[in-house]
Amino acid sequence: MMIEKDFEDVSDMMHDIEQHFAYRAKQEQEELILSRDDDTTLFCDREWMMEAKNAFDYMDAGKRICAGWKQIF
Repeated sequence: MMIEKDFEDVSDMMHDIEQHFAYRAKQEQEELILSRDDDTTLFCDREWMMEAKNAFDYMDAGKRICAGWKQIF
């Protein structure tokens, strides 16, 4: 596995995750709630961060996934 890190806009990355899982969340009657801080960057591997499917794989239908972020320094 290759990890390729770069500075990523977290809001943009989370929007992509939200769009990627929207259909699945609707089908499984789950809700994805994101709390945004639009001025946050993260040094990470964007593709690896997009692997958020574990939250969906291990929860019951009708549940809610909440994610939030903000710059702290």
